[in-house]
Amino acid sequence: MNDFFNKPVIAAVIIFCLSSSIPVISARITAEKVGSKINVTIDDKFFTSYIFSADEKYPFFFPVNGPASGNSVTSMRNSEYPHHSSLFFGCDMVNGGNFWQEGLERGKIISVNAEILEQGGDKVIITDECIWSRSGALSPVKDTRIITITAPSSGMVQIDFEINMIMLTDITILKTNHSLFSARMAADLSVKNGGTMINAEGLRGEKDTFGKNSAWIDYYGSRGVLVEGMVIMQHP
Repeated sequence: MNDFFNKPVIAAVIIFCLSSSIPVISARITAEKVGSKINVTIDDKFFTSYIFSADEKYPFFFPVNGPASGNSVTSMRNSEYPHHSSLFFGCDMVNGGNFWQEGLERGKIISVNAEILEQGGDKVIITDECIWSRSGALSPVKDTRIITITAPSSGMVQIDFEINMIMLTDITILKTNHSLFSARMAADLSVKNGGTMINAEGLRGEKDTFGKNSAWIDYYGSRGVLVEGMVIMQHP
């Protein structure tokens, strides 16, 4: 399985509003590290926090605020999905551990070096180094992260992820539905409440998109007169 990770995992997460697409000239994006969070603002408006607390399952982003409404397009461990933390990266079934859901004793992805590399201009760059750890077992993975946040327009914010996974021992990942980039969307954008899930092939809904390879998956819904959502895509 080690050869599978010879190349970095590269993806883009785009948060958008369809009713607002006026280009922004040099949006000022800033970041501040406060305890176990890195808080990001765009033109002095709070956008998101990269949360890397030692008592969490893994680092994650929450909230992830829409560019028009200012409300998060993701939810945080709601009653229906208590193990989903907004926008996160992990994997189940790794050498007998679980680095995606269930209790901390099954496995944790521990941030050991979250830093702000660049801020105050037209982008924020966050770097991190994480150890995948499970009590009583060898750590299977170390990963390094470069996370770049930009605002290409007033109706779009983009988070580019480059994650290098370094195998620390022989790795076995069993078949699982729970792996890599995941986002739990806000309740008001969910399909149950009229939202739309669609992939690059035009397939819609969980039934038709589940288990299908695709270059991207988009999820959006109405917020009054606005349409906001998030797309996770392979980096172009």
